Amino acid sequence: MLPLKTNTFRKNLYHCRRMLQESIKKEKEASTHQNYVEVDKEGLNQQLIQKLAFLELCGWLETTLDDIYLSIGKTRIERDLIERHIRTCYGFDKRNFTSCLKFCIGNTKYEKIKNSYEVSSQNKQQKTNFLNKLDELSGIRNEYAHTSYKKGVLQGGQPGINDIKKDFIFLLKILVKLYYDLQTI
Repeated sequence: MLPLKTNTFRKNLYHCRRMLQESIKKEKEASTHQNYVEVDKEGLNQQLIQKLAFLELCGWLETTLDDIYLSIGKTRIERDLIERHIRTCYGFDKRNFTSCLKFCIGNTKYEKIKNSYEVSSQNKQQKTNFLNKLDELSGIRNEYAHTSYKKGVLQGGQPGINDIKKDFIFLLKILVKLYYDLQTI
């Protein structure tokens, strides 16, 4: 198995963290203003930064998954086939994740790994299924990417910066585990 492209992974991780830090900074600045107009303007800026931070998280997730898929290929020909298959999958939802992983490792190994993630991702602190989280994030990402910026574009509001941060930490743990699990099968 090839190692992950650490430069790409680190670069994307850096940009994702930077967007989270910038959003937290804007949120703190907006809370100190006493003028209502400035607060409303800062609130809109905060929402825009949250949207960008979320899209950055999704970009990081998609490129990291692509790197993981490519690392499965043992030869140049296998990596080329995997890369061609990745291009046919748009997004990172449950269906595309399943399709790419099955293509890379086969149905039997996929079922084995899928069952281990359903069990392992339901620990005491995190009761979220990884595949369901991919669908949830993909749906929000598609709404954000295919609409112009509007306040409260999502039903029930948009994910807050703490939600984005929690999703990022959850995904990071799962993806690191996935990478190492794929090396052992």
